[in-house]
Amino acid sequence: MTQFQHVLVEAGERIARITLNRPEKANALNYVVVQELKTALVAADNDDAVKVVILKAAGPTFCAGLDLEYLYKLQQYGVEENLYDARHVAELYLLMAKMHKIIIVQVEGPALATGCGLVAAADFAYATPESSFGFREVKMGFIPSLPIKTLIRKIGEGRTRQLLLSGDLISAHTAADFGLIAGVAEADTIENYVLYRAMQFCRENSQSAIEVTKRLIHDTVEMPFDDALTFSVKMSAHARMSLESRFGTQNYLTGQPIEW
Repeated sequence: MTQFQHVLVEAGERIARITLNRPEKANALNYVVVQELKTALVAADNDDAVKVVILKAAGPTFCAGLDLEYLYKLQQYGVEENLYDARHVAELYLLMAKMHKIIIVQVEGPALATGCGLVAAADFAYATPESSFGFREVKMGFIPSLPIKTLIRKIGEGRTRQLLLSGDLISAHTAADFGLIAGVAEADTIENYVLYRAMQFCRENSQSAIEVTKRLIHDTVEMPFDDALTFSVKMSAHARMSLESRFGTQNYLTGQPIEW
């Protein structure tokens, strides 16, 4: 298994656990951390033994966003260097959106700026009541550009405007109301709850159906309505003929339990 400087990776029982491990810097992201996250996610996505990815963090902060010291250094360089780095972060969001596996983010503590973007890019996120979410860039004279599309897809334009233009932080319960996270669990139970949900997905959900459904969501959201329906019809026809679909349908019809 690849050894990283700022990311821990464990795998077992069809679950890959990826942990941001830079607590002394509030798990802030720089070039190396983003690269390690991308490498770990690609490895999990390519591993047939993995069905669900859990992304969490060490320490009291999930992720404070971009490392401000790193950002300050980048500001001394030219446009090309900053374009290169911004693309590097954007590719992380795109990778999460296109992954074949379910991604669950476990949030304990603040998830800010790019860290909040990671939450928005996940399929599911669960947080402790003490967690907070938001984008403070406008208060710093900066712009929260990279997560905008991910946020609009997740919570809609109106709530994205509230978060990005105010720079205010919201609570875990408000984040759940917004649809940014799927639920709230107490600090002493969140680890077990997230693991329970991951194992539930492994056991109850077909991997091929997960992959095709994620692709449909990603690809059709920007299509004109007629084109989206045409694409969905094509995907549905192929899915009906798959071995997993036949197996699942037959078992439902005969009342047999299904465990994937």
